[in-house]
Amino acid sequence: VSAVEAEVYGSSMFLVMTISWLTLYWYENRGTPKADRALILIGYLGFLGMGIHPFSFITMPVVGLFILLTDADSRANVPLFLASLALLSLIYDIGNFIVYAGAALVVCVVGLLMVKSPQWKRRWSLSTWMCIVALLGFSSYLYVPIRSMTIPRVDEGEARTWPLFKEYLERKQYGSEGMLTRALHRRAHVQNQFLVYPHMGYGGYMLQQYVPWKVGETRAEDNEPVIRHVFGKDVNFKTLHVLLQSKPQIQFLLFLLMQLPFLYGGYLVYRRNRQLGIYLLVLYAVTSYGLLFYMNFADGSQLEMRDYDYWKSTGFDPNQKPPPVHLEVRDRDYFFTPGFIYMGILFGISAVFLLRWIAARRGALVRPLGIILAGLAFAVPVWSNYKEHNRTGDYVPWDYAYNLLMSCRPNSILFTNGDNDTFPVWFLQEVEGVRKDVRVVNLSLANTNWYLQQLTEHEPYLKIGFNREQIDALQPMGWQGKGPMDIQIPHSKIRYQLGPLPYLKVQDIMVLHIVMNNYPEKPIHFAITVGDENEMGLDKFTVMEGMVYTLVEDPVNKVIDPVATSRMVDSVYRFRGLGDPKVYIDLNTEGLLTNYSSTNFHLVTWAHDTLQVINQALTDLRKVAAPSDSVKARIAVLEKARADKIAFAEKYLALNMRILPREWRVHYYAGQLYGDIGETQKAEESLRRGIREAGDGPNSRIFAMNLAQLYSQNGQNAKAESTVAEMYAQMPDDFEAMYTLAGLYQRRGELRKTRDLFAEWLARNPGHQYASPIAQQIQQLDAQMRTPPAPAVQAVVPTATTVQSAKK
Repeated sequence: VSAVEAEVYGSSMFLVMTISWLTLYWYENRGTPKADRALILIGYLGFLGMGIHPFSFITMPVVGLFILLTDADSRANVPLFLASLALLSLIYDIGNFIVYAGAALVVCVVGLLMVKSPQWKRRWSLSTWMCIVALLGFSSYLYVPIRSMTIPRVDEGEARTWPLFKEYLERKQYGSEGMLTRALHRRAHVQNQFLVYPHMGYGGYMLQQYVPWKVGETRAEDNEPVIRHVFGKDVNFKTLHVLLQSKPQIQFLLFLLMQLPFLYGGYLVYRRNRQLGIYLLVLYAVTSYGLLFYMNFADGSQLEMRDYDYWKSTGFDPNQKPPPVHLEVRDRDYFFTPGFIYMGILFGISAVFLLRWIAARRGALVRPLGIILAGLAFAVPVWSNYKEHNRTGDYVPWDYAYNLLMSCRPNSILFTNGDNDTFPVWFLQEVEGVRKDVRVVNLSLANTNWYLQQLTEHEPYLKIGFNREQIDALQPMGWQGKGPMDIQIPHSKIRYQLGPLPYLKVQDIMVLHIVMNNYPEKPIHFAITVGDENEMGLDKFTVMEGMVYTLVEDPVNKVIDPVATSRMVDSVYRFRGLGDPKVYIDLNTEGLLTNYSSTNFHLVTWAHDTLQVINQALTDLRKVAAPSDSVKARIAVLEKARADKIAFAEKYLALNMRILPREWRVHYYAGQLYGDIGETQKAEESLRRGIREAGDGPNSRIFAMNLAQLYSQNGQNAKAESTVAEMYAQMPDDFEAMYTLAGLYQRRGELRKTRDLFAEWLARNPGHQYASPIAQQIQQLDAQMRTPPAPAVQAVVPTATTVQSAKK
C-alpha cells in the first residue's frame, strides 16, 4: 500500500498523466515549434519515469502511434521513426537499451551534420534530441550500480558490474521466461481475470472503488463482512466473492454497468473528434484489458507453461500432472491504477456531456446537479474505502520487527522466512539503528549468489564455508543416496539424521553450512514464521524464546522457555495500536499477528501442563490418611504454585484478548484451562463465546465439540446432546458431529434413533471414507434391536480430536 500512496505509483501516475496531457498539447500545436518541444519533454518524462516504475512508460507506445496517425509530417519523419524503434528497445530488450539508444544517437548526429535541407535538419535535430533526452531520462537507473558500488548493507541484485546491471534490468532473478511468452499461455480462467475474483479480478477491483462490498478471499472463513455506518446504524456488507462467486452472469452484468457509462463518454468524444476519441479509448484499453492480458494473473486453476510442457512430454499421464500455479499471493489491484485513472477521466467526460444535455433542456438544474455529482464523486469512494486505507495508529510493521529483533541474543544469526519478517527488520537495523548486532539471513534470498556474497561483506560478518567461485557454482542438488544423512554440528553435541529429501535447495545447503560454520560461537535463531521443513532437521534442537526458536545442544523439540519468553512479552515487546477499534487491521496483517498469539498460547499451555502435574501431586498427597506437617506444608506450597500458574495463564489469555480481540483460539485455550481446573462455569462461558464469535465458520465446530465434552464430563448429557445436535443441524455432513451425537443417543439406549442417524448420514455421504464402517454399524444395530439387550456397539462419547488439531 505504501508503494501505491507514497513510494512509486503516485509519482509514476503523475508522470503518466502529464505525458497524456502533453500529448494533447502537442496535438493542438502540431506543425509548430511548440509541438517539437512538447515531444522532447514527453520523451524525457517517459524515460525518466522508468527510474521510478516501468508503469511510467506504459502509455508511450500509444502516444507514438497517436502521433504517427494524426500528423503527416511525423509519418514522413524517417529519422524520428528509426530513432523511436531503437528507443522502444526499452520494451523488447531493456538490457541492451543503452547500446541501441547510443547507436541511434550516433546515427542521428551524423545525419544532422550531413544534411543541408532545413526540413531534414529539423527532422534529424528532433531525432537527436529525442535520443539525448531518452538517455538522460534513463540515466536515473545509473543510481542502482553507483549505489551498489558503495557496497551497501542491503543491495538486492548487487548490480555493480555491467553483466549484473544488465541482469538487474532484465529482472533475471524472477525467472528467464519472457512476459509475452507467459502471456500467451493463460494462467487463469478469463472470467476470473476480468470479473470478480480474489487478488486478481479486474471487475471486482473497479466495483469496490465505489461500493462498500469488497472482493474478499477464496476461503469462506476469510470472507468477513465490511461494516459501514448507514443512517446511524452499523450495516454488514458481505464480500463480492461470497455474493457472486456462483453467479457469473450477474458479475458480467455489473461489469458492463461499470464500463458502459464511461466508455460511452469516450464514444461521444469520438463522435466529435475521431482521433481524440480513439486516443482516449486506446489509452484506457491498454492500461486495463491490455495489462490483464500481459500480466496474466493466476487464479490457482491452471498450470505454468513449463509444467504444462512437462506434462505434455509424459503423454498427459494423470499420475504425473503437476500442481497448478498458486493463486496470486497478494492483491494485484495496484496494476490497475492507470486504468482506474483513465476510467475516471472518461467518467468525467460522460458527466460533462450529461450536464450539457441537461443544460440544453433544463438549464436551471445544471448547477445543483453538477454540485451533487461532484460531491458524490468524492463522498462515495471515501465512504466505501476510507476505513481500510486509514492507518492512523498502525505501528504493526515497526513493532513486529522490533519484537522479533529483541527476541534475539547478542551477536546472533536470525533466519527469516520472507518479505514480512525481513524488510521491516532491515528498516529498523539500517534506518533506526536497532539491534545491528543481529545478522539477518533471509531464506528466500539465500537461493541467490549475490545475497550469499553480501553476507560475508558487512559487519556482523558471516562465515558461510564457500568462496565467491563456489557460491556462483551453487545449484539445487538431488539427494545423495537412498537413506538418511548423518549431520554433525562441529564443536557441538548436536548430531542427528536428515532425510531422505526429494532434493536440496540452495537455501537448505546454506542453512546447514551457516550453522556449521558459526555455531556455537554465534547464537542461532529461527524466526517463528520459518517452517520446520526449512530448518533442515534442526527444529528438534530448538527452544522457543519469544518470537524465535533458539538452537540448543539437547533435543528439546521446540519447548518454550517460559522465563525468557514471559520477560520479553511483559517488559520488552511493543504492541502499540493493537486492540484499538479505531486502528484498522486487515486479514493479512491479522495472519502475521497470530505469531503473537502463538507466543502467548505457548505460555498458557506451559502453565496448563504444569498445572496438571501440580494437580496430580495434590491429589496424591490428599489421599494420605494422616498427613504429617511436612505433607501439609507440601500441600500448601503446591496450592500456592497452583494459584500462581492459574494467574500466569489468565494473564496471557487476557493479554491476547486485549491486543487481538478477534483471535478465536483464546476462547479455546481458556475453555480448556478452566475445564481442567474445575471452573466449569468459566469454561462454559469461554466455549460459548467462542461459538458466538466463530459464527457459521468451521471453527464453531471445535468449540461445540469441546463444550459437549465439558457437559458430558460433568454428567450434563442432555446439554451435551443439545449442543452437538445444534451443530449437526448446521453441518449435516460432518462425520465427527454425527458420530458424537450417535454416541450420546446410544448412551441413553436409543438404538433406533442412533440407527436412523447413521442411515440418514450414510444416504447423503455414500462415498465417505467411513461409509463402510457406518454401514456395518447399521447392520449391528439392526441385529441388536432384534435380539436385545446385549450391546453390540461400543458407546461413543464426545472426543477431543478437533481440540488436538486446534492445538496444532
